[in-house]
Amino acid sequence: VILFVPVILVSWYGSGEDVSRLYNPAPKPVVSDKCVVMVPLADPAMDLLNGKLHKFSILIEGENVVFLIIKRPDGKLSVCLDACEICPTVGYGQSGGDLVCIYCMTPIPVETLGKPGGCNPIPLGAIVAEKDIVIDVNEISRKWQDVKTGKTRGGLKE
Repeated sequence: VILFVPVILVSWYGSGEDVSRLYNPAPKPVVSDKCVVMVPLADPAMDLLNGKLHKFSILIEGENVVFLIIKRPDGKLSVCLDACEICPTVGYGQSGGDLVCIYCMTPIPVETLGKPGGCNPIPLGAIVAEKDIVIDVNEISRKWQDVKTGKTRGGLKE
């Protein structure tokens, strides 16, 4: 039994995704103009249509709030807070075709993004225009307040 328990523990801990292997880009700062954020679909430094995770941060009431944008397999772009309703807020990384909650290491299929619930990132409404994604800052702020005040079960990481 003494030899059996360490073998089980090693296999159990070894089966999870290693955080250091996740693609987790640093958030790019953005600013609002007339209560909206406009993120270009493509510029020399990035292409939102490449299927990779893209993170952005905006300063709201003195706090950096991070949101993410990623192209789903159906070709649509999902815009979400870098937070879920269940876990404390530590964000997501990407592994292959999934996002992974960094707190609980749960894989989230990219095709489910934009749908609320579970460990999915909290969706944000956005308009995909010809050259930009347009996001209402008030919605980002409102949903972030839900995270901060515990209206989502996870809340802020302590």
